[in-house]
Amino acid sequence: MKIHSHLLAPGFVLQPPTDAMPRRGSTWLAGWLVACLYFFAGLPPALAQVPPLVSNFARKAPHIDGQVGWGEWQGAQQLNFDHGVISFLNDDARLYLLIDVLGQTEFDPGDYIYLTVDVDGDAKITPRRDLNFTLNSVTRELRPQLYLGPGIWTGLLPETFSGKGETFDAFLADNSLRVDFPKTVIASRHRVWEVAIDLGEIGSRPGARVGLGVRVASPKMQFAEELPKGFTRDFSRLIQIELSQFLPFFDGDPKAVISLQSDPLEITQAVQNRQNTLPLVQDKTTVARTYLNVSGTSSAQPVWVYLYGKRGGVDLPGSPLTKRVHVPPGVDRRRLADTPWFQLPASWVSGTVDFRVKFRATLGVQATSAATTITFTPKAVPTFWVVPINTGSAASPTLISDAEITSQQNYLRAMYPLPEVNFVRKSWTAVGATTVDNTITELRDLYNQAAFGWILGLIFTGTPPFDLPTQIYGATPSGGGISDPVWCGGFGNVARGFRGTSLEGTMAHEINHNLDRDTSGTWGHHTPFGCGASGADPSWPYANANVQEVGFDTRPPIDNDNVIPATFPDIMSYCQSGATPTKWITPYRWNNLFTRFPNAASASAAPPPALVAADFPIVYYISGYLFPNGTGQLRPVFVQLGLPTDPIAKGAYSIDLFDAAGRLLRSTSFMASFVDVEGEKVDRFYFDYQIPAVKGTAQIALRHGQLTLATIKVSARPPLVQVKIPNGGETWKGVQTIEWGADDADGDALTFNVLYTPDGGATWFPVATALKKQSYQVDSTALPGGEKARIRVVVTDGFNTSQDDSDDSFIVPNKPPQPRIVQPQPDTLLAAGDTICFQAEAVDLEDGALPDSAFFWLDGQTVFGIGPKVLAVLAEGKHQITLVTVDSQGLVTQADLPVVVHPDSGIRLNAERLADGSVR
Repeated sequence: MKIHSHLLAPGFVLQPPTDAMPRRGSTWLAGWLVACLYFFAGLPPALAQVPPLVSNFARKAPHIDGQVGWGEWQGAQQLNFDHGVISFLNDDARLYLLIDVLGQTEFDPGDYIYLTVDVDGDAKITPRRDLNFTLNSVTRELRPQLYLGPGIWTGLLPETFSGKGETFDAFLADNSLRVDFPKTVIASRHRVWEVAIDLGEIGSRPGARVGLGVRVASPKMQFAEELPKGFTRDFSRLIQIELSQFLPFFDGDPKAVISLQSDPLEITQAVQNRQNTLPLVQDKTTVARTYLNVSGTSSAQPVWVYLYGKRGGVDLPGSPLTKRVHVPPGVDRRRLADTPWFQLPASWVSGTVDFRVKFRATLGVQATSAATTITFTPKAVPTFWVVPINTGSAASPTLISDAEITSQQNYLRAMYPLPEVNFVRKSWTAVGATTVDNTITELRDLYNQAAFGWILGLIFTGTPPFDLPTQIYGATPSGGGISDPVWCGGFGNVARGFRGTSLEGTMAHEINHNLDRDTSGTWGHHTPFGCGASGADPSWPYANANVQEVGFDTRPPIDNDNVIPATFPDIMSYCQSGATPTKWITPYRWNNLFTRFPNAASASAAPPPALVAADFPIVYYISGYLFPNGTGQLRPVFVQLGLPTDPIAKGAYSIDLFDAAGRLLRSTSFMASFVDVEGEKVDRFYFDYQIPAVKGTAQIALRHGQLTLATIKVSARPPLVQVKIPNGGETWKGVQTIEWGADDADGDALTFNVLYTPDGGATWFPVATALKKQSYQVDSTALPGGEKARIRVVVTDGFNTSQDDSDDSFIVPNKPPQPRIVQPQPDTLLAAGDTICFQAEAVDLEDGALPDSAFFWLDGQTVFGIGPKVLAVLAEGKHQITLVTVDSQGLVTQADLPVVVHPDSGIRLNAERLADGSVR
């Protein structure tokens, strides 16, 4: 029943409380006044005696998952009971209840709730009309049952429009999780229920009044509390909740015909077709779009849309999701507002899920779709190193901005079929000052030395010392992009770039080249019809370079701009859309990348056996250059443990191993091209392979067919090397000098690689490669700290390889973590009521990947989230967000982000220019 405006005295306004979570007393006077109005409006006497509580309107619905999110229940009214507190909000679809049972501190699998609703509002039990919501004792699904009389009900009904989420946990938002910052987190775990009661299911609507009874029970803790007492037998004193109304309620056109489309559901993570045949990834942000037909009218029609989710035949938390929308005639897939959509909760995006769509129109029409079954495949999270490339000097670096690197990473995260990418941001000192053109060579050397250090640590400890990157990307401060795929004679693990035609997608473009590991290559090539892109994919299945299907960019905030038209170009073309993002991903590319990325290992799989030295062969690290004039060079060869290069694209060039008698021991064919993958001519071709060692090798030859371009002859005696500084007892801070002495009895020129261990050899990290001098300056702030640090210098005379370590250990102080906020970006428009995703990454030189408990998010001085990714709702106004990270040594570092949360008018306007020039 509504409060009619003519019943209010002139100038009288019911003002909702401004406190974020007010106590019951703050609304009692307003409720009493409303009760008086109801009395004079002729309500049943029993109801007129019960002061109603005014529910505030939720512009954004709470997530019904049992998690008490920060700010999620902002503006909710509260009602205390002995064991906790009940908070409530409503929108135009549901009444939302947070039953926070702070007093239930022991987990009880048998606990339950009752939620009784006086459907006809007569303050009496009406058989087969009034409802009681409770749990299925086996599945714990929320289901309604009909009252038959006082304390008597039917069995549970098979389905409901209402949803429930439950947890037993602790949360910052209700003060059950407290932080003695930054060392101690105190958790008071307890039972939490979140329930969304569908207004249509209980015969109500915004502006009406709902009579409610609540029972919260824990048999283990021996309580069953009722508000009000005895409500299952007497409705005369039910809690009365006055539902707020935000916009006038429109019943719709009685001539309208509403139905589900033949493919009513689209589950997308970046691109999808209407039949949902593209595979999906577990734990990746996912959006469900629903499709209805509206005819017989010229106006958009109000419809409640429900999305049901089940796993193993049991409701997922919060199922069904719902929203009240206005669906227009002539639904256009390119317009997000035409298709009611839901961002799926994290708990829905794993395993095999059965989805169903249901709608209910205001005039009673409803329909339900058949089940759409989706399996979310778990994918392993790859590690990509990102190295800012310094094209200036050590004293005056010229570097790309952190914001530019972050935008490239976020684009790749959004578009690739992966749940996440572990981006490890390295210092520019990892390769030193260099040039854009020489970046690929430097990154290859870095990868080789990182792999060598990884092998040494693995042999020493039996476990991987760090995550070996599958890709290393050099982020340059200028130029376009270039990659190094095996099908172009390359290494397949390194790339570099700034902003080419792909803009923020340059990293995704170049790494896609590398990910196609086939030696002939198909989907790693550019698209045909690609606006001048060379080296077209011979297997391209389309007649143009467009993405073919409507795509979806799940990066927040989600609005009509997140829909990617099918006419946008594919990421591997040079075409541009004229909008942002300038390019996107085709189903063809999504499928190939999905296949390329390995599935995550099963938790039940046996751990791999410990690896030993015998598992890694001695290899020849052979590299060099070829030139368009038909000449070539070999760089000095290092002989040490390694991983043989595989695959290698075969071609007209070869690396041949001969014995002292000139007999061929091994020939490794490879291809070379003096045009790079972007179609640009190059003045040299760099090759780099790890070839298994062959006993008796006396000469290495670089050949083009039968023509020998360069040779390395194995000399009789190996070189000698001795580390001089540091040699034990030092403490390093800032820039330090490494010195060594070396000699070769044969008079050969010497080349040096330098490695560093912080822990006596358990882990090794590359410091410098291909040095000719016998000293090197290193910035120790870029090295992981440790009290058992040593330097290793590896020397080659061109083939024979020797090494020496510091005689004793020295000390390098530990470093604090280096945090970075990646979402939201500083220019992101944030509105009051929006759920904001805060995401961070952090590099710690000693700890590597930090645990979730190392990340703390603060709004001013208040901790509102723990973990690298948290969701929160912030109040309107200016906020100083601080991310604090704490490593295992207790070292603390922070990153700051000022944000402004703008008022939310509740109105969204989308404009579109039509083909005839008019604007809709």
